[in-house]
Amino acid sequence: CYIREIFNPKGELLVTKIHKVSHPFFLMKGDMTILMEDGIKRIKAPHYGITPAGTKRIIYCHEDCIFVTVHATKLTDIAKIEEEVIAKDFDEFDKEEIEKFKKQVEVEL
Repeated sequence: CYIREIFNPKGELLVTKIHKVSHPFFLMKGDMTILMEDGIKRIKAPHYGITPAGTKRIIYCHEDCIFVTVHATKLTDIAKIEEEVIAKDFDEFDKEEIEKFKKQVEVEL
């Protein structure tokens, strides 16, 4: 596993990269608002969830935040891991994951 800890300061507005594969995330500290696939949500630590493949989010930090992501991989080189888990555009991510996500969203509607 590649485990990444990210610090985002209070007042920061950021746009995430496009995720190729689904993976868990954990908000360990702080309070943030995220434009997610199912709308705008405000989350406060401790909080955890799953980032679906094909996701790109907009985040605003109301407090200093510590965010952790976990990616399954057998690689050890960070540059290669990022190539494996981050897409340059929306054509790159796992199509099967997207279809599963679409079916899940349709069921929940």
